[in-house]
Amino acid sequence: MIRVKTETQYIIFVMLFLIAGFIGVKQAGFLKKTKSQKIESKIADEKFSNNVNSMKIKLSYQTDDLNEVISEIRSLMANNDIEELYSRKQSNNFLGLYEINKSNKKIIDALRSNNALVSESMEKNDNSNYVINIKSNLENYRINKREITKQLSSSAISTSTKRSLRKDLAKVQAKIDSLEYLPTLLKKSNETELIYITVLPISANSLLNLRSVKTFIKVFLIVLFVEVLAVVMLYYVIVFMSKLLKIMGVKTPRSRSSNYNYNYNNYYGRGKKIKRVYKDHKEPEKK
Repeated sequence: MIRVKTETQYIIFVMLFLIAGFIGVKQAGFLKKTKSQKIESKIADEKFSNNVNSMKIKLSYQTDDLNEVISEIRSLMANNDIEELYSRKQSNNFLGLYEINKSNKKIIDALRSNNALVSESMEKNDNSNYVINIKSNLENYRINKREITKQLSSSAISTSTKRSLRKDLAKVQAKIDSLEYLPTLLKKSNETELIYITVLPISANSLLNLRSVKTFIKVFLIVLFVEVLAVVMLYYVIVFMSKLLKIMGVKTPRSRSSNYNYNYNNYYGRGKKIKRVYKDHKEPEKK
């Protein structure tokens, strides 16, 4: 029999495990680069960023059944008379923008309790600066209005100049009207929350999904079994070939070593007679 050193056995087993592990990881898709899913809308993003709501919330969902989650969200909003500020539904995603009164907590709680929810982020606005800016700008526009009105009352200006001043006055008045309405808008924004909802499918290339783990374990065990079987078969083939060559009289390096050991033992061992002489012992003299 051919004997393999213990160190060599350890090296073989480590190599087998590494090869099986590498093939398992590759087949499971762990080495593939996963593409991050994104959903973007310029209109929704502008509405969300420019809105003066005191609280802005982003909710992201991932699910195997897009239609089911989208239907649940829309039904929840419709049943509570929540109007969509913006929405867009595509084959592989959904985006919705809603304004919900803070007192209506059951809607937000229902959105947060959905099992498909994967992330939530909140952004809080400080509207006190808006109030200061409104008062300052409003006073400036009123001063501008008085100056234009004063110029229009003069009889020394031409008709074309009056026409131009009236246009400027209309623009200034529009600015004043919008600024005067802003406090009402801010009051409403402090009472409501802006909800930005996105729904995406679960990524098929997710690094840690259950399917990949199962595939890795299955492939790893199969490859390891095949490798061990191949090594065992190779070992017995080598043993068989060695014995066959010995029967045929072909000298292998191992057989030469065995013959050398045999001849050495035969010469220095059993094949040589040793005569022992004891010097201290004297034979009796013959008379």
